[in-house]
Amino acid sequence: MPVANECYCCQELEELNQKFGNSGVRCITEHPKFGIVCLDTDVLSTALVAIHNARLNPILDLIVHRTWRLAAYRQFTWWAHGILGKNRRRIVPASVVRAIRKTFPEESGNYVGFREADLEL
Repeated sequence: MPVANECYCCQELEELNQKFGNSGVRCITEHPKFGIVCLDTDVLSTALVAIHNARLNPILDLIVHRTWRLAAYRQFTWWAHGILGKNRRRIVPASVVRAIRKTFPEESGNYVGFREADLEL
């Protein structure tokens, strides 16, 4: 179950107002590019390769739904905010979380939700 700070509408996010423009779209998940940028497994796979390459980590042959979800959340964040930098996280709007979880469901139905970055100084 989400906590209060995770339950907000995409229209409350200033950065997304630019994406809505005059398109008549009321929710970012209805935006024509949302599905391409955040839900398309070819796009997400390319993003995963780039992330793993930058970190010098091998990518697994079998990509589970949890990995797809994490890649989708990251893609959305890049699309909405641009690159934030290390340990700078943003909460994803509820409609986006719902669309990503619907596309890449967890078999158990249990999800972690937003976690603040671990800041170790």
